[in-house]
Amino acid sequence: MNAVDAPNHKAPIILAMDASGPVFARFKHAAWYKNMILSCPPKLSLILAPETAGLINLQQALKQQIAEVTSDPEGLKKLPHNKTVYHQLLDQDNYRDKSVPDPGSLYEESQALMFGGADTTGTTLMHGTFCILKSPEAYARLKQELQQAWPRPDQPSALAELEQLPYLVRDSIGHN
Repeated sequence: MNAVDAPNHKAPIILAMDASGPVFARFKHAAWYKNMILSCPPKLSLILAPETAGLINLQQALKQQIAEVTSDPEGLKKLPHNKTVYHQLLDQDNYRDKSVPDPGSLYEESQALMFGGADTTGTTLMHGTFCILKSPEAYARLKQELQQAWPRPDQPSALAELEQLPYLVRDSIGHN
């Protein structure tokens, strides 16, 4: 959704997620309310709540992606990566009954993954960066370790190598 490239860090999807938070909390207690909100045609939603435009656009993009991957599962082989969310969700071996979810369930799963992955990951990275920058010693030590292990950041590094860095890994599990 190109959220990183948004001017002034105001990506429509982030603004929409913030604006949608109170609405989603009500979903738990009122199924009729959830159904009314989620059944609202996108064009009407944009008129009634323009601040949720990013969410509406995300929902439409996810529905389009799901329509494409369910109508032509072989199209997944053409993607630049061979381990996307859709690869996993459409792999029948991942299910006890060996049947993949219907498009509606795929939509729910992909939307949950987008929200869960975006907000929790972003918050974790933000807090981690804050703590590292707050401590010049930690910053210097981590920077030195990363520069030694990954001297050319313009070149890919193996995740397995980074996972073995003693200072990075030790601090990532809560030790000082």
